[in-house]
Amino acid sequence: MLAYYVERHMRELLAPLIFADEEKPQRKSPVDPARFSSSARKKAASKQTTEGLPVQDFRGLLQSLSSLAKQQVRTKITGSNSFSMLTTPTPLQNKALELLGVALKSKA
Repeated sequence: MLAYYVERHMRELLAPLIFADEEKPQRKSPVDPARFSSSARKKAASKQTTEGLPVQDFRGLLQSLSSLAKQQVRTKITGSNSFSMLTTPTPLQNKALELLGVALKSKA
């Protein structure tokens, strides 16, 4: 149940980046067919957000975020000294992290 809630909440936050309608449907009856807003139709047709980022499905966006990594790097020259290094996020990953309210920290 918790996983469903987390996924639903993430889908709402990431709606600008995925194929989802950001506007609530205005229906007179719950049995009326759903109609997409004009902004959702435009986003689906262009496959780009208003900021020019590529629109993906939810799983594709999660796969993109999964490529972010923190690596421990050791140098041969200085012996046992090491430091942490974060992969550089793409503009799409930056926007997703911003929408989720997540900040990457580089400290070990």
